Amino acid sequence: MTAQHILLILNPVSGKMKSRSGLFDILDELYHLPDGTPASDRRVPVCTTLYRGHATELASAAVAEGYDRVLCCGGDGTLNEVLNGLMHIPPENRPTLGYIPAGSTNDFASSMGIPADIKKAAHAIANSMPLPLDVGKFDDSYFTYVASFGAFTAASYNAPQDVKNVFGHAAYVFEGIKDLGSIKPYYVKLVADGRELSGEYVFGAIANSTSFGGIV
Repeated sequence: MTAQHILLILNPVSGKMKSRSGLFDILDELYHLPDGTPASDRRVPVCTTLYRGHATELASAAVAEGYDRVLCCGGDGTLNEVLNGLMHIPPENRPTLGYIPAGSTNDFASSMGIPADIKKAAHAIANSMPLPLDVGKFDDSYFTYVASFGAFTAASYNAPQDVKNVFGHAAYVFEGIKDLGSIKPYYVKLVADGRELSGEYVFGAIANSTSFGGIV
């Protein structure tokens, strides 16, 4: 890990709040070089998110504050917020993004082979080379791994955080059950790669992941 100006954005209430207990393990990994020696000249300020959208604001200010690497610890929603903060920065100035999964489901991390263990994920960031990632865009909003419509798609937004902290992934299932009576089809026309599809669909997704909502 060569960058010395690193910002860690941490969502303290994501998942079952394991990001809090894992913070010192994360910092221990980041403050050491690959050979295990201390990186005495490295500083890793930690910013905790206070409200929805805060991670986007923190990431947007990263370049002006001198950071060339931004790490986030939280769930898929935290990752998406940080991504949206970074994508508005010109590519030549954009900091490298690192992700330590600590959410309820962590679909994206599973697809990318990022360790579920916080300490191991931090170790991977400290000892691995960056990889390019496809990013999607709707109007002025970006997404990392899925954009969807239709049945059950509101569950991830509507599931209360305190319920997710108690039940984890099951909270999305409970929320999805509430939508069973309101499922309706949408007429969709899709043109891509020379092919055209049209018809009524109860669900659709553009995905860069092997799963979303914990469902393969």
